[in-house]
Amino acid sequence: MNRLLVPLVGLIIGTASITAFAQDYQRGRNSVQAERSTENKREERGDRGNRGERGNRDQGGNRGADRRPENRSVSSGGSRQGLPNAQQRLQRERSGDRRDYSQSQRGDDRHRYSNNDRRQDRRDYRSDRREVRQDYRQDRRDYRSDRRDDRRDYRNDRRDDRRDYRSDRRDYRSDRRHDRRDRRHWSHNDWRRSWKHGWSGHRYRAPSRYYRPHGYYPRSWSIGFFLPRAYFAPRYYVNYLDYGISAPPYGTEWIRVDADLLLVDIDTGEVVDVLYDFYY
Repeated sequence: MNRLLVPLVGLIIGTASITAFAQDYQRGRNSVQAERSTENKREERGDRGNRGERGNRDQGGNRGADRRPENRSVSSGGSRQGLPNAQQRLQRERSGDRRDYSQSQRGDDRHRYSNNDRRQDRRDYRSDRREVRQDYRQDRRDYRSDRRDDRRDYRNDRRDDRRDYRSDRRDYRSDRRHDRRDRRHWSHNDWRRSWKHGWSGHRYRAPSRYYRPHGYYPRSWSIGFFLPRAYFAPRYYVNYLDYGISAPPYGTEWIRVDADLLLVDIDTGEVVDVLYDFYY
């Protein structure tokens, strides 16, 4: 209990001292404000007394001394007027001119602008809109005429293309019929005598390593044999231009098989011609 009472008593004493200090501070502040207010009142009373004495002096013996002929002016009627009155008149005249201008001219200007200028602006706006419409109509007419011309040209081009396509199809059909007749006679002596492969017998170095299709073995191929479809792959086709040999007839291709070069019918797989040991 003694341990709790000691800090409690100290806290009470501290709060009492703080409140006493605050009360003393507030009293001193109030006294200072009261002294300042009394001094201000005294100064105001002294100023009023000085003003009264100055006014009495001016009304008394100094009236004649302060009156000067420079501050007076003689009007056209013979009466005397002071300079301040003349300045006031000038100011009144200027203010009257401003009022007249503000009432008369501003009202007239607003009326003119509201009626004439607005009407003129509307007319100009309407005329501009009409011109824009006319230009738009003219542009639409030109666009329509251009579209018509384009359509006509496109129709003519389509007709020409159709005619060319038909003629090309006819030529293709005739060539195909002729090739079919020739392909039927691969084994005839007439075709064999006319066909020239163009190979001089010179052997060429293989451009890449050769890989047979999966499941096939090397064998010797002759004219009239049928080549399996596994060899009809792009990697086995040979470009005749690289070796200077003759172009293959229609429906046939040069195909590499091991070291030989075979001319094969694409549709049936029949071997038409063989160039043995073409690569080394």
